[in-house]
Amino acid sequence: MLLQILAFCIPLASAVEDVVKEGLRSDDECLDGQCALNAVQLQRALRIPPSCPPFPEPYAPPMDCGRHVQQCGVLAIDTGLGFYGGLNGSKCANSSSPTGCTDQTNPPYSQPRAKVHGLWFETPPYGNSSCLHSHDWDTACQNQSWVFTPEAYCKEQACDSAGIPQCYSVKKLPTCYQGYRGPFAAGAQGELERRYMLWFVNHEWQKHGTCGQQDPTDYFAQVCRLSGPLVRAIDSYRMQGLDNYTDVHAIACKLSKDFDYVEISSTGGSTFGTNGEILLSACLNLATGQWHVAPVSQFERLCGDPAYVRPVL
Repeated sequence: MLLQILAFCIPLASAVEDVVKEGLRSDDECLDGQCALNAVQLQRALRIPPSCPPFPEPYAPPMDCGRHVQQCGVLAIDTGLGFYGGLNGSKCANSSSPTGCTDQTNPPYSQPRAKVHGLWFETPPYGNSSCLHSHDWDTACQNQSWVFTPEAYCKEQACDSAGIPQCYSVKKLPTCYQGYRGPFAAGAQGELERRYMLWFVNHEWQKHGTCGQQDPTDYFAQVCRLSGPLVRAIDSYRMQGLDNYTDVHAIACKLSKDFDYVEISSTGGSTFGTNGEILLSACLNLATGQWHVAPVSQFERLCGDPAYVRPVL
């Protein structure tokens, strides 16, 4: 076995050494940009993370919150390296009809920087988390249906935020949702982006946030707080060269090693390809109202309530 390991490692070390030597040649020895290419090869060789177990795609097995944990879920972060999504996503690019560009049910997944997508309760079939509907806003909206239809909401790529029911309305964008492409553009395009993001934030609240006992302000404040360090780390990985959708697994691997409290639930894929999304396991402590990004094995310690016992189904 030792000989087999050495037989594998020595050629690998030699290959890296060759790349180092090639990358250090003087400029007058370079031909057709070959030195630059070798420098890139060296950078890739040195940043390959230690091996990680394969992460489930597109989704992990159903999440078990634990015997004394009533609510758990995932923090979804978009690396910005995917494709497909609304607001001029790939469907728009592949469409021959202008109306084909109105699919805005997801954020655009190809972006210059990472962004948080949302914080989702893993209710059945995704897990056994309870959905404890919020009080005032849930009651106010119980007789209203808000099924998103691009045709009704967006006309000629002009989205009207008035289509959001008032009981779900978040009037001000949380800091971590301030534009998925950086600062909003000027003119009509910027207004479209702002309205889209306003709709998207309300969509996240209506679909996911209302399963908890928080109000929208607290819910999104926690989303931004939890995602901030992770988003910045992913941006740094991208700056180091992990900047292709095929690097999403390597990014997830580095994230799980650089943040010891993180457990990768899955790297979400889709039937349209990859959305470049990383899902991190999290639990909600109902006594404190605080979410914790943590491995599932730590849910009981961080979020457990001895007074609550999950029913055996």
